[in-house]
Amino acid sequence: MSEIRMPPRAIVFDTETTGFSPASGDRIVEIGAVELIEGRPSGREFHAYINPGRDVPWVAANVHGLTTAFLADKPAFREIAGDWLAFVGEPATPLWAHNASFDQRFLEAELVWAGHPPCPPINCSLNLAKAVLGPGKYSLATLAGRVGATFSGRGAHSALADARVLAGILHDLLWPAEAAKDRADGPGSASQAPSGTDHRLRPAGVVDLLPPGFIAISPAMDARIRHYAEADFAGPLPAKGKRWTPAEDQRLVVGFLHETRDLPDLVQEHGRSPTALLMRLERLGVVELGDLLRAAR
Repeated sequence: MSEIRMPPRAIVFDTETTGFSPASGDRIVEIGAVELIEGRPSGREFHAYINPGRDVPWVAANVHGLTTAFLADKPAFREIAGDWLAFVGEPATPLWAHNASFDQRFLEAELVWAGHPPCPPINCSLNLAKAVLGPGKYSLATLAGRVGATFSGRGAHSALADARVLAGILHDLLWPAEAAKDRADGPGSASQAPSGTDHRLRPAGVVDLLPPGFIAISPAMDARIRHYAEADFAGPLPAKGKRWTPAEDQRLVVGFLHETRDLPDLVQEHGRSPTALLMRLERLGVVELGDLLRAAR
């Protein structure tokens, strides 16, 4: 299937908590959610601060900034549970969260404690990223950097800000990558390759660094590619004009794909311009630039 699979309606959400385990008495202190219609925010959002009925450990408050004193006059989860369920709507509505097993444990526990049925299984964007993007770093902040998303409000670890960013990651990166992987895994996939990139020319050492079914990364999928011209670097480029070695190819792929390093860092390491790095990555089948660097080729 080659179409980008976006549900007609979905809810993307995030929670902040007092700790890691509802079985140990930890509770939700904030929940934020965004409604998506055909993959795009509809403008409807849900947000609530929640009194957990217990102290917030300083370790947790240091992460999300929500203290016992701040939450003292906020409603308990049971007081907002009905509003949450009304926002979600039909029980079959897909729910999405990053590292969903964490949010699933807490949301399920809070709903049961409030006298409601547990929530259905939650779709995990972290698992989807691992499946369609291959090995690498897939924290919410790392994926946000790939699509050029920024965190509003308190920043990362603000439930609503995280939900907004995750909505963009799903729409701009993960769902398109899932569709691209479907195309690669479909009939005739062995001969399919993005235009301008002959993947049969990938050196063996590079092939070993790529996950099965890997699809070259397009500018739409990675902000580092889209904004390559803004990459700031100073000083000489000692490797300019020199042949690439297999060892350097492998270092470049690891740095760009697995470590998700910014282009200025890679420029400094390799002594080559951002344009040269991207053109090499395209030659290795790691990126697909389209017309982005037409004037430079």
